[in-house]
Order: sequence, then structure tokens, then C-alpha cells
Amino acid sequence: AQVLSVDPGCAPAHFGLGAVCYARGLFGDAVACYQQSLELAPEADLRGEMHHALGLALTQVIDTSRACVLRRVCN
Repeated sequence: AQVLSVDPGCAPAHFGLGAVCYARGLFGDAVACYQQSLELAPEADLRGEMHHALGLALTQVIDTSRACVLRRVCN
């Protein structure tokens, strides 16, 4: 977080903060951080890892029980 106060455009710092949020169970915050890191670094070497981490965080945010009900209704 200190890096972001000095350089708010630092994509790796947003990515790292997302990892901290995810580890603490703050999945919505992790999603926001990962999305910000992707927006700031469209050509970054970490892009694959950023997308993977974002996907994992999004699966934690989604109401999976509702998704299962909707899947049964649609099938």
C-alpha cells in the first residue's frame, strides 16, 4: 500500500495488494485490485498471472449456490 501512495500507477503493486486481499478473504477488494493491475499494465509480463488471479477471486465473489440453481433451470 505504501508503494501505491507514492506511485498509484504501479501495476505490480496493485497485483500484490490483490494477493494480500485474497489471502485475507477480501475477495471483492482483490477483484478490484486485480482489475486495476490489468488496466494499468496491458502488456505486462505478469498479465497471465493477473488474469488467473482475477479469475480465482471472481469465483469467490460469485454466489455459487444461485449459479447452480440457474444452471438446473436452464438445462
